Amino acid sequence: MQQTAIHVRHLDAHYVVTHQAADTFLVRQRLDRIARELLSRQLEQCFAGLSDADKTFYFIRRMQVNAALDLGMDDASLARAWAEAVRDHMLRTISRGGSHVKIFRDRAEYVTHFIEDLLRGQAWGQWFYRTFEPLQHLPTGRVIVRVLTDERDAGRDALLELTRRGALDALLAALDDAEAEEAINACLLPQSRRVLLSHMLAPWVHALRRALREMPLSGSLARDVARLYLNILRANPELGPDVNLARFIRDLLAFGQSTRAPQATKHLLKMLRSDEAEASVHRLGDREARELLSPLVRELGGPLVASLLDDLGVEESRDFTRSVSTKYGGVFLLASAIAEMNLDEFLRDSVYPAPSFASKAGLFVYLVALQCLGASNARAARSDGGLLLLAGLSTPPSEAQLAEYCEGLTASMHEEFASEFGARRGEMMKRLGFVHVRRNETQATGGREWLSLFDEDEAGRVLPSRELDGALAALSRAVLDAFASKLGAFAESSAQYLSRNFLECHAEALVSDARVTIRFLTCPLQMVLRMAGFEHRAWALPWLDGRQLEFRFD
Repeated sequence: MQQTAIHVRHLDAHYVVTHQAADTFLVRQRLDRIARELLSRQLEQCFAGLSDADKTFYFIRRMQVNAALDLGMDDASLARAWAEAVRDHMLRTISRGGSHVKIFRDRAEYVTHFIEDLLRGQAWGQWFYRTFEPLQHLPTGRVIVRVLTDERDAGRDALLELTRRGALDALLAALDDAEAEEAINACLLPQSRRVLLSHMLAPWVHALRRALREMPLSGSLARDVARLYLNILRANPELGPDVNLARFIRDLLAFGQSTRAPQATKHLLKMLRSDEAEASVHRLGDREARELLSPLVRELGGPLVASLLDDLGVEESRDFTRSVSTKYGGVFLLASAIAEMNLDEFLRDSVYPAPSFASKAGLFVYLVALQCLGASNARAARSDGGLLLLAGLSTPPSEAQLAEYCEGLTASMHEEFASEFGARRGEMMKRLGFVHVRRNETQATGGREWLSLFDEDEAGRVLPSRELDGALAALSRAVLDAFASKLGAFAESSAQYLSRNFLECHAEALVSDARVTIRFLTCPLQMVLRMAGFEHRAWALPWLDGRQLEFRFD
């Protein structure tokens, strides 16, 4: 949408003609033609003086304008008088305000509100967001990228405002790695001439070191650049916006990620702390490292640069091999219950056959997690990176694979599985110290309707077997009960409440050969989880090669 444009979505014109008019049909034809061909141009001319100086976005849901027009005027004069009447009434409507008027000070604020509502699931259907309706068929991540990059300066300012509002992490979690890189490169790192003045470096470094102390690095270059740069500007608005600062942060982070060999790192830090740091840096064989470090050492001194690199963690053994963004990070809370119940062992040894496309325990952990998230989330969650990581799957099972697997299951298998789990359930719960028995099954955390992935409507099915769906629902209820039992006053919460407030939380999973670290970005009740002991414990996940599961809360 252009800043100076006037957009009228729908115009209804009703004419009342005096009895002196010659032919009412001809009058209507004439006025309809003026409305179609001349009115919009006259409206833009009426608002040109205002809109050139005003970048505000005004949205009026509807208004009724009464205008008296002299049919003795020529067409251009009639169109101008009509446009002036619309303009005057529009200005009065805006000044009065009300629920049918929405005002955003510029495109950046408009985009900010849209993205916030999009992340809450409240954007589509809002009348003042109709300009974004052509994007509605796209996944959320693609919508965010398109809206941010349509006008990059506005996108940058929207990112900064979202940071001030505490919504940046939720936005980044809604993007996959490629989308995050595209949006950040476009809005924060556009192509421009590099400018580096001597007085810039000291305030940049001090601000960066403060920011690094407050937020852990995720290992995703684009996400870390965004978090550091935007949070620095939030704390120090006088430093930007400045693409050179964003580029400086990116180059430092990239250098930190590339510096992995322990001996080389120790040698570099020792060199920077020596009395000949500047000369030593000039002799570095790596041209990019030399160009990055030389001005820093010259202005700040080698020891301070070494401290900065320490803050970046170049000497740490950050052994994670990849990071995964997920909208459902809370499903890993269920993994702790699955591990404590030894449920993976039960699944592995159960009567059901092993599928050809995944491990048996992995497939069933995947389906149990989907059931706990609820049928309303299942279709969106089935390909979520976090859910796949939890189950140890590289790709989500296809509908055809699930259908073929379910066709091979028999009624006797379902009966034996249910019987075996019924016999083991009490033992599992006692292992957790959970002895509370619900008297009313309809009040249980895992109500049957919430957990079911089977739908009579074939198009709505996630799991194509009613029998397998029912058998697994008993496990899912037990897992939810085991998780909820740790939450004190929240132990009686419904499955829907647990999902909304604990499971449907944006998070980043950092994966290494030894552990999976879940860093929650949004979690409405994270204090409850801290009090329940999730922050300072680790759980071995046998179905993920024994990796240790741990949690971090921001």
